[in-house]
Amino acid sequence: MTDRKDLVSQRRTHSRQPAKVIWRRAPTTRGSGLAAGGVASAIVLSCVLATAVGAQGTASSLNVPPGARENALGRAGAALVGDPSDALWWNPAALGFAEWYSAQYTHARLDAGSASNIQYKHLAAGVPVRGRFGLGASATFLSYGVPGFVVPEPRERSWAFAAGYRILPNVAAGLTVKYVGLENFYGFGSNESAVGFDFGGLVRRVLAAVTLSAGVNVQNVGSEMEFPGGASAPLGRNLKIGGAAAVRQSSGRREAGATLLVDFNQSLVTDEFRTWSYGAEVHGLLAPRVRAAFRLGYYDDPSGQIQDWTYGAGARVFGASVDFASIPQAGTLPRVHKWTFGFHTDMLRPRTAAP
Repeated sequence: MTDRKDLVSQRRTHSRQPAKVIWRRAPTTRGSGLAAGGVASAIVLSCVLATAVGAQGTASSLNVPPGARENALGRAGAALVGDPSDALWWNPAALGFAEWYSAQYTHARLDAGSASNIQYKHLAAGVPVRGRFGLGASATFLSYGVPGFVVPEPRERSWAFAAGYRILPNVAAGLTVKYVGLENFYGFGSNESAVGFDFGGLVRRVLAAVTLSAGVNVQNVGSEMEFPGGASAPLGRNLKIGGAAAVRQSSGRREAGATLLVDFNQSLVTDEFRTWSYGAEVHGLLAPRVRAAFRLGYYDDPSGQIQDWTYGAGARVFGASVDFASIPQAGTLPRVHKWTFGFHTDMLRPRTAAP
């Protein structure tokens, strides 16, 4: 359990009115199982409040951004046309521009600096289909480990399926369908679930060696999560708008490039929550089919009192990739580190010079 100082900081930084209503109404009076469930709920609430997930609402597993690359870039990615597996969370419309096969796994401990053990795991894969179409699927697991607490522990699981289609040569639209379930939050064996949708759009324009893109993604539109006693809360609905500019130069076996990004995020649950994200990346080939990248970003969350730098790096060798990101928490809490491991077939294709 976090100490009193951390808990006060967490409540001040990530106060969420819908979540507060839910957890206050958790049953704690009948039987040891329900009592234990109430204790778990209180502990889990403090953990959830400690997690800067970039949204206001319930089902935090839907709101934690995956991908060490995007996290290192200030948590920006709504306009990023990268690996198809990135599109599942950041913008499903990017699947309409998918050109290679992609799979990734992101892992992080979200409660750095506390005695609890919130483990975040995200699996995603995306594939191109006949040039203008792309498909993807993902699974996210969020477990709330509490020291000394009896298993089974409270946890969240969510699954998503996405499709993107390029309507015009430079314009794509996408849709993600999600199912999220909460387990053991109101006592052992309790289950709550909801369905959500993401609607994305992406415009990309190639001008010589420069690629410009703009994207929009409306996240987690759908039914509210219903809880015992008649309580309910919406999923973390968000409007994300982003822009990106990338330049790439290649000659023979040499290649170098840079990317600049900016994202704006507005909660559709409360007007008070909005963030800005800024990121910059440079990359280059160190050897044929060996690429390295370095990233720096800034995350601006005034209401959460998180205004700090993000940073990270990544490497890709014959399609196998590893990426790292360091992102801030509120106040004096330690930084969270995210790792993403993947395999992508972009570097296995014949290389072409930049336009």
